[in-house]
Amino acid sequence: MENQKKQKLQIVGLHGYNTNKDVFEFQSRQFREKFGDVMDFHFFEGPHMAVDEPIQALVDRGFKPPFKSYLGLGEQLELDESKVQERVASFRVTGLDLTISDFVEFSREHGPFDGALCFPVESVHLYGKKDEYLHLMTAHTLFTKNPLVLSYEQGHQFPRALADEDFEKLKDFVRRQYVSKYGSDEGFSIEATKY
Repeated sequence: MENQKKQKLQIVGLHGYNTNKDVFEFQSRQFREKFGDVMDFHFFEGPHMAVDEPIQALVDRGFKPPFKSYLGLGEQLELDESKVQERVASFRVTGLDLTISDFVEFSREHGPFDGALCFPVESVHLYGKKDEYLHLMTAHTLFTKNPLVLSYEQGHQFPRALADEDFEKLKDFVRRQYVSKYGSDEGFSIEATKY
């Protein structure tokens, strides 16, 4: 196997709203470090400009706009800031056709993909117990057959720590995806014992 290219799962990375691929590469660095021996990551950036002001914490860390979105968000109705669900629903959404077209082109160049790394993560659902958007994000588990659902102690951010038991479940999930694609776990190795 020395002369063969190491088999890896191909993963597309999809950043959150009002960020960009550079931000998501930074946010997911620990995850990619742990799983980089068995996964290649390709980051797709949303084609639309975010309508909200840049997140100050990102600017303070040195990330530069433009910050992006996968949907064009037009005018917004005036609502109380505390009503998050109503605020999200109040945007006029456009541009899905452009996003799909760009993603198809990106997939032709970098795919096919075996999975997606999203914020929050899809298929494996990782949720921060203190996430103020938790009630909005858990709904999509209804549309996934038998998702692996793990939670961590932080809020609305990519996890910085997982319980050892949850990290083992996550590694087993990735191993099963690898076996599903390649027929065995030969060549599969994740050295990390802690997340």
